[in-house]
Amino acid sequence: MKDPSLAELIADAQPSTVDGQWQRHVSLRFVSEGLSGRRHSGRWGTKNGFPVVYLGKPLDSVVVEACRHPVDPVIDDDPSSLITSHPER
Repeated sequence: MKDPSLAELIADAQPSTVDGQWQRHVSLRFVSEGLSGRRHSGRWGTKNGFPVVYLGKPLDSVVVEACRHPVDPVIDDDPSSLITSHPER
C-alpha cells in the first residue's frame, strides 16, 4: 500500500475550531495590519507560502513573545502594542 500524499492527507483532515480571546504583540508601525498575516519574515511563514498570523493564549504567552523581540535579529525600535482578537469558528 502506497503512502498517501500530503495533498491527500490535507484533504482528509478534519477541521478544528477555536474560540475565546486571543492576542498578539506587534510593533506600533504594524498595528494597522496586525491581523492581516505575512507571507514571510516569520518563524513559520515561507516566501511563497500563505499569510500567517501568530496569536497567543493565555496572555502570559504573548508577554513572553514580546520579551523575545529585543533579542531578535530584526531591528525594531518602535514601541509595541497588544492586539486582541476573537476568532470566529
